[in-house]
Amino acid sequence: MTPESFVAKWSKSELKERSACQEHFLDLCRLVGHPTPAEADPTGESFCFERFAEKVDGSDGYADVWKKGFFAVEYKGKRKDLGAAYEQLLRYREDLENPPLLAVCDTDRLVIHTNFTNTAKRTYELNVANLADPGSLELLRALFNAPEKLRPGATIAFVSEEAARKVAALAQSLEARGIEPMEAARFLMKLVFALFAEDADLLPEKLVEGILTKARLKPTLTRPMLEKLFTAMRDGDEGLAFTNEIAHFNGGLFEDPSALDLEPADLDTLKAAAGLDWSSVDPAIFGNLYEYGLGADSRSKRGVHYTSREDILHLIEPVLLRPWRGRWAALKAEVEVKLVAKPSKAALAVLQRRVEAFRESLGTIQILDPACGSGNFLVVAMQRLLDLELEVVRFQAERFHTQALSFHVGPQQLHGIEILAFPHALASVVVWIGHLQWLRLHGYRIQERPILKKLQPIVQGDSLALDWPTVDAIIGNPPFIGSKRLRSALGDANVEALFIAWDHRVPREADYVCYWFEKAREAVTTGRAKRSGLLATNSIRQGKNRVVLDRICSESQIFFAESDREWTLEGAAVRVSMVGFGTMEEGESCILDGREVGAINSELAYTASMDSAQRLPENRGISFMGNIKAGPFEIPGQLAMKWLALPVNPNGRPNADVLKPWRNGEDITGRPSGKWIIDFGLPLGSKASPVPGMLHLTEKEASFYEAPFHYAQDVVKPMREATRTGNRRPWFVHREPGSGFRRALFGLPRFLATVIHAKHRLFVWMPENVIASHSFIIFATDRDEDFGLLHSRIHELWALVMGSALEDRPRYTPNTTFETFPFPQGFREAPPDAVAEAAKKLHEARDRWLNPDGADEATLKTRTLTALYNEREAGRATWLNNLHRDLDRAVLAAYGWSDLAEPLFAAEDALRDANSQGDALGLALGRTEPGQALLGRLLALNLERSKVTEV
Repeated sequence: MTPESFVAKWSKSELKERSACQEHFLDLCRLVGHPTPAEADPTGESFCFERFAEKVDGSDGYADVWKKGFFAVEYKGKRKDLGAAYEQLLRYREDLENPPLLAVCDTDRLVIHTNFTNTAKRTYELNVANLADPGSLELLRALFNAPEKLRPGATIAFVSEEAARKVAALAQSLEARGIEPMEAARFLMKLVFALFAEDADLLPEKLVEGILTKARLKPTLTRPMLEKLFTAMRDGDEGLAFTNEIAHFNGGLFEDPSALDLEPADLDTLKAAAGLDWSSVDPAIFGNLYEYGLGADSRSKRGVHYTSREDILHLIEPVLLRPWRGRWAALKAEVEVKLVAKPSKAALAVLQRRVEAFRESLGTIQILDPACGSGNFLVVAMQRLLDLELEVVRFQAERFHTQALSFHVGPQQLHGIEILAFPHALASVVVWIGHLQWLRLHGYRIQERPILKKLQPIVQGDSLALDWPTVDAIIGNPPFIGSKRLRSALGDANVEALFIAWDHRVPREADYVCYWFEKAREAVTTGRAKRSGLLATNSIRQGKNRVVLDRICSESQIFFAESDREWTLEGAAVRVSMVGFGTMEEGESCILDGREVGAINSELAYTASMDSAQRLPENRGISFMGNIKAGPFEIPGQLAMKWLALPVNPNGRPNADVLKPWRNGEDITGRPSGKWIIDFGLPLGSKASPVPGMLHLTEKEASFYEAPFHYAQDVVKPMREATRTGNRRPWFVHREPGSGFRRALFGLPRFLATVIHAKHRLFVWMPENVIASHSFIIFATDRDEDFGLLHSRIHELWALVMGSALEDRPRYTPNTTFETFPFPQGFREAPPDAVAEAAKKLHEARDRWLNPDGADEATLKTRTLTALYNEREAGRATWLNNLHRDLDRAVLAAYGWSDLAEPLFAAEDALRDANSQGDALGLALGRTEPGQALLGRLLALNLERSKVTEV
């Protein structure tokens, strides 16, 4: 059949649907030269008319035409509603094996909808008038022969990002014209929702696009036309203001229908944006509007951060969905068994009522996000509950032949608290869009009016000051504000009020997120919530923050935790923890880092609580924080050499008295900078006694060291006088010169040091004359065996558990880390030679690698301890790994625990193969069975040692 003969035949056809559909389709086959269903598949198994299909609600139906792996076609009579035909296909598609193309036709028009996984939906429309065009024929050929040619090039994520970019560009243009960000954001929110409503078939087709086209020709019309549209959406319009009926939206979004004037360039941006498929856009795009309205500085200050859908799902599945999925699985299995027995009519009715009662109960679940922002947690939670209800609906249809016309789960179940006005308004809109998208995706139309209703449970206010509603689950991502940033973020008055209100419940040194954990704990323990799942930085399980988890463990139960999950915060990789706690279902297991465990403690581990570890007196007076200079006392090495070469000063003393080599953390993890530091010691107070090896100079005495003193006078003094806070010392001396560690180090030819914050737990020797910065913890020892013990995996695992963390870097502390670490019995009095020998070999080989003879400067730049240990953790630098394992064997033997050596090494190799590195490898190793066994023995030894001390 030629295109001309096809057009001639069907352009004048007035046949009804049943009379026309099969003959029309046969002509389409002939037009593109494709075999008809009977010719291509006489069995009808892969290509046929009237393909039986079960709808998502369980009722029976038939697709007019179906070709397996290619398409399904639904016909309607001429000029009938093709939208309804498409909805039918959406209900059939799963039982039709989800063909990549879904087509609807009324013999005048053929509309092809793409149905590829994880892509934005796209439609192609042909009509009888243009069917002879080459492009139309190519579309038909792709429908029959090559669906992949119609696959959209953009994923949903790409379309969402593209939409966000265009909205951001428009927002920046408005801001450049002096429009207040919140005013602009409110306008953009209405505009974006209108674009969504148009593509989601909630507004007449191309209505918004048409307005933008007219506005581009005459920009002064933009504002009145958009205000007319927003007013119609607020009130509903039956055709007075527009040619077509405008549905009644309302919901608070359009209460203020005002719009803004737009420039031609703005309209071009909007026109390009309108070409996207907004029905596929992730509701999280509205979070971009929230970000813009809030402003980057305010967002960072308040600790506002967005959570990916993947992370939200990872938290809400175990906290919210798992109990209900378990109940449904049990009920479904019971009903299946009873149905096999062919129950009586009365018994069958009882089963039906039980299943329907469960479905209704899903609509009663109440969910709270107490820091809801733009509502993303609430949207994902609602959509997952809708997915579960749909499972029940399909079961009812299949087993009881009932049909559900509506769903019980909806926005009315969602509670949110947000302190800022704009995101509070935004959250309701995001929730409704998420609801509308889900219904549309599954072939259900919104019949109720107004389409948008105000969500009273989403309220504006200070979450920590308001009473939280009684709910089934509390979920969310409270603000990330560290304890040291509270005053700059919230203001002194608010922080003082916070401390008073939460005194004796949350330590004042705790991070802001701890207040949300404590309030959620209170809700759970008083029966106002059954379960809670919150996200925090991984420091929630460390230091003073852990107090709130201690109380949760004592009064409730942690049933789910991700102890150390990678996360992105404003472009930077950080580590977070997820914690789920509250009432557990019968038979429910605790899940820690994806594994079933018996119990989860406040450290988000499944070992005995390390909180019980005690500081051991024999470890005190050995470890210290380094020097705090509080001023630019350090100088380049070349300048130090120049001053050292000068003649003696007027006091008869050389500058060497007040110049010392200087080391900070980067000198150890990277290459030495060669800097020195001016050190005038510490003036004696009225009660202070001299510190051996330390100068005690008055300002007058210090002035005799001319060159260093003049430098300090010119460079250090102005800075110290400008920043007096915390400067208890005279301007010419360091803020904390470290009299304690200098007294402890006196007489030692060298001392041990480790960087407080580092990817790898590294220990190094420093000569006696070096001044180490406060980025180090230093140890008053020159013994090789102490170097070996502290540089072993045994001590590293203890340090990772007992320390705290800064972002993704573990933090070493003298009191909680070193002073609690139990040395092997008799180690100080008679240390084993094997530990000292292994330690010396490690140090010497490592030093030769760092500083090889004859190496040029370019080679030396690449030779750093961090680079070397990266190589080790990546499975390279085998020689280094072997030396460390020799050391670990010697240390384990000193404890009498040689049985743990090979299991620890095997677990470490397995983790290395999984690409764990640095502290991530160490933390993961601590969670393995041998790692847990080692930590358990160390804890037992600590407790035994502390009891002996008490006696």
